Amino acid sequence: MKKLILSTVIVLALSLTFNSCREKKEETTEAEVEATMEETMEDAEEVMEDAEETIEETVEVVTDSVSGL
Repeated sequence: MKKLILSTVIVLALSLTFNSCREKKEETTEAEVEATMEETMEDAEEVMEDAEETIEETVEVVTDSVSGL
């Protein structure tokens, strides 16, 4: 009788342990995806700003070159 109760307790403890780990992993994955998306958007904004600056500088150089002729 003691072995049956002990076996049941061990099985229940193991099943509860495995179930709680899966929930935490899913939450962590969602948080990681969200953080990665935010970083990507910030990087994209920086690239767009750099591209705008480069275009403006190019326009200035071309304008100066044309007016010097």
